[in-house]
Amino acid sequence: TQDTATTGFQAASVTGVFPGGNDIWASVNANISWPGFQKSVHKRDAGTGQWLHTPFEQIAATDDGHLFALSNDTLMRSDDGGANWYVLPPPFFWGGTYYSFMDLSAAGNIVYLTRANIYVYSKDYGENWLEMPPLFGDAFGFVSYDNGKFTAATSNSVVLQSTDGINWQSIN
Repeated sequence: TQDTATTGFQAASVTGVFPGGNDIWASVNANISWPGFQKSVHKRDAGTGQWLHTPFEQIAATDDGHLFALSNDTLMRSDDGGANWYVLPPPFFWGGTYYSFMDLSAAGNIVYLTRANIYVYSKDYGENWLEMPPLFGDAFGFVSYDNGKFTAATSNSVVLQSTDGINWQSIN
């Protein structure tokens, strides 16, 4: 277990851990005063063992190793474990911006972005985005894929399952 002095964050604040190349990436929610949580991403450098703060606010990874990060309303993708990052074009139906996304997540090889009650997904690593049918919450708080099923939890504690990662059914 790492403590705040060596990592810059508390282990209880970690919301996701992702491998990338030889490094480890950690998504962190820091409890601060208004507006509530500040999201940040830290990287453990394989060479030095040090945890480094990155310019990213959120990070997610597909099962086949593509990393996605949000920073300053820009979505980026890395195909090489975080060594190089490429800016992805935003969906045309959002007016050419990634402004005000609430959550970035990935499961299997599908990437998800949410804001308010709008959910979009990409099956081609962020090159093209499609809207999903309305769901039961404000944002995905968690999405996973295992044994042919997707499972998600929304920000208002609704648990969902799907066989295709696009059409969801509440299971609670």
